[in-house]
Amino acid sequence: TTNYRNAREIFEYAAKVVRRSVPDADIPDAVRETGVEPAEVRERDVVAGSVSAANNLLAEVEGLVAVIAPAKHFAALADSLDGGDERIVLVDPMSTKGLEYDATVIVDPDEVTRESPGGVRVLYVALTRAAHRMTVVLPG
Repeated sequence: TTNYRNAREIFEYAAKVVRRSVPDADIPDAVRETGVEPAEVRERDVVAGSVSAANNLLAEVEGLVAVIAPAKHFAALADSLDGGDERIVLVDPMSTKGLEYDATVIVDPDEVTRESPGGVRVLYVALTRAAHRMTVVLPG
């Protein structure tokens, strides 16, 4: 019933997202706080916005920053991140279960939900991978 891994701010964001589709979801309470709310950014160019968000997060955490992206954006992000900072890792939403990162960039969450066999549940898993910071990049 208690979550010690994620910051409360991140976990509350994820809970709001999943409860829109699964109102009775059994979600534990997060007890650790960072004082930093997840950021949402709207970007016309989702790939460039995601790379920028990842680079910004590098300055805020000491460890890994995961860019969690749906297949629709994966190849373009792989090209854009190639040769960049080795602390940035690109991962698909289905592969994040059980993993933890210092910070995450969640790319196009509606597309994550559309592409994933588990829908919003897979998005929820992706949204709960960050221990300290999270940026959500929305197409705009």
